[in-house]
Amino acid sequence: MEKVVIGDATLFCGDAIKIMPSLRADVLITDPVWPNCPADLLAGGDDPYALWMQAMAAMPRSVERLVAVLRCDSDPRFLVDVPHRLRFFRTALLPYVMPHYIGRVLGGDEIAYCYGDPVAPARHPRSCPGGAARKSAAERTSVLAGAVTF
Repeated sequence: MEKVVIGDATLFCGDAIKIMPSLRADVLITDPVWPNCPADLLAGGDDPYALWMQAMAAMPRSVERLVAVLRCDSDPRFLVDVPHRLRFFRTALLPYVMPHYIGRVLGGDEIAYCYGDPVAPARHPRSCPGGAARKSAAERTSVLAGAVTF
């Protein structure tokens, strides 16, 4: 497992199922193996539903906000195992600069599904943006945090 400190946050890189039970975290941002992922593309692609269910079961109770990023052609019912204590808050559109075709779907947008209560307005702007500026794949990581701050 690799830990990267970014300001007052820590990014853990590794197997979330193994890492999460030992963490105390307020926010979980994840880009899970999506439901229509080709089975041989990513580890867990053969059964993303079971992998998501295991991840939600391993998520620490301390998590107050959850952001799950799915491809635009992923069925959001995939997120059924999000704990009910985290109410649905909103979505945020995360567009790519250049769309691309995924069969008949014009892809290039991802959707961040945001759960939990927003932070107090004294710490953050009163409005919660629903999207981000178009960015290339290389630029997207830094933009995600700003687009889904709630």
